[in-house]
Amino acid sequence: MWLSGTSDLIKKLKKRGVHKVALQFPEGLKRQAGSVSSDLKTAGFDVIISGDPCYGACDLALDTVTEGKADVLVHFGHAPVDDRGEVIFEPWTVDFDVSILAQALPLLHEKTVGLVTTVQHAHLVPAMESF
Repeated sequence: MWLSGTSDLIKKLKKRGVHKVALQFPEGLKRQAGSVSSDLKTAGFDVIISGDPCYGACDLALDTVTEGKADVLVHFGHAPVDDRGEVIFEPWTVDFDVSILAQALPLLHEKTVGLVTTVQHAHLVPAMESF
């Protein structure tokens, strides 16, 4: 599930005065590129999609901006590692039923337990803590 959605992204792009947009998706989200691109094109943007592999927020397709192919790069699915004006980071969340954690409880023998997750599930940490 895309956290902000196309309409919020379009607002961000228009606010910046952007005309040409480059999109970058990690491997697991590349299938979403067509529908996002279509929505942006319908809204009047020129769109290019980076097909290069992407291994995180430190692996940005900045050449799309530095070579003038796009005004901004929209990077999906990773949290920003720094503040880059030429990059818009779009989170992508993945929901799951936290009650699945019940299967792990019998395996926990310590009184203190730490929760670690990826950015796609970070929004569920409060629910996991409560569980």
